[in-house]
Amino acid sequence: MMLNIQSGFNPPFSTMKSKPIASAAAAFVLASGVCQATTIASANFTGMTVTNATAVSPVTGSNDFTWSLINATGTNYDVVTDDGSPGIGTGNALRIDQAGTGTFRGMLGTLGSTVTINIGDTLTLAFSGRYYEAPGDNSGGFRFGFISPGDLDNNLYAQLGSGGNTGNGLYRDLGGDDSPGAGTTTGISSTASGTTYATLGTSAIAAQFSITRTGASAYTLSSNVNGAIRTATTTSGWNDYNAIFIRNGGISSDFLVDNVSVTLVPEPATALLGGLGLLGLLRRRR
Repeated sequence: MMLNIQSGFNPPFSTMKSKPIASAAAAFVLASGVCQATTIASANFTGMTVTNATAVSPVTGSNDFTWSLINATGTNYDVVTDDGSPGIGTGNALRIDQAGTGTFRGMLGTLGSTVTINIGDTLTLAFSGRYYEAPGDNSGGFRFGFISPGDLDNNLYAQLGSGGNTGNGLYRDLGGDDSPGAGTTTGISSTASGTTYATLGTSAIAAQFSITRTGASAYTLSSNVNGAIRTATTTSGWNDYNAIFIRNGGISSDFLVDNVSVTLVPEPATALLGGLGLLGLLRRRR
């Protein structure tokens, strides 16, 4: 991550001599934004034209993901204009067209490289979205999360019911079908806070799903949909991720996504060490 050191920045080193160097470095870290999120990949689909496609390639400045289909039979991608009401922003959005039939279909977005989360790091998927047509009432209607390399069944995700709160939670795929967020899964005991999830429909949602690695094999999961938050802890997870997925569960309605991003926030102590090193370098140059 690039440090933004403004011209004319001249720390009063003479006054720092009586203070612990860690405090000075911590102040430097906060001032320089070392702990800010690094964007791994993003997509706003600006200027793109896609019709009846089974895959969508990266486009500089518009889409960093390689999109492929989950359960592809009769399903296609379109990039459509979505600046009306209800909308999920201005400009284009990626629509999955399910041809009116079939369930458990969705989007698989592969990153340009594998991301490793170290202890203390937080990896976050964020996007805005809405259904293109009113979905049915289904407790497992909508799912989104991260996939670890090597097996599509290695994934953690958030689930929302399309008929209200039933089925809302955080989940782990138990494998057996090579389809992320489907087949045999298990709910991870979670706590809820914030507003109640609105019924998923044609109104826009702002969604996030995060994985924070808290130990060698320990993770905190969280989801946030329109201010409704769920959190959980688990020892069943992975440290490497190379893809995201956004998909339907037991419904067949088309949906749109926009402003998709994957970000990584480093563990504060790691950033502090970087600040210490840079501070030491600046002192030596004095």
